[in-house]
Amino acid sequence: MKKILLSVIMAASFSMFCHAQTPDPNVAMAEKMLAFVRADNADSLYSYMADEVRGMVKPESLKGIMANVEAMAGKYKGHGAWEVQTVMGTRAYVSMLQFENAELTMLIVFNDAGRMLGIQILPPEAVKKN
Repeated sequence: MKKILLSVIMAASFSMFCHAQTPDPNVAMAEKMLAFVRADNADSLYSYMADEVRGMVKPESLKGIMANVEAMAGKYKGHGAWEVQTVMGTRAYVSMLQFENAELTMLIVFNDAGRMLGIQILPPEAVKKN
């Protein structure tokens, strides 16, 4: 009886450990979207947008995002870890972007299928921590 109970506890613990270690695929996707923004790869950025927002955005409107931000905030220096926050009832992926003269926040929202619904670069105070 003790062996069975111990086996059940070990199996449950292993299951919980594996579940806790499963990375959120949208964190990797957010990193990829930032890389597209930094490389000024508007076509790739657009290709990952959800169908429901593609009609509202033209691929050419996604060109030059980082150049425009750098013109105001200075050269891009790096970014922090991605955090998951709930913004207006929606799960959002947020990272602090460091520039020479400012710190800004990148916020990305994905749908349930992992397609991008929106991407913004905002002042840090615009995104409040939960």
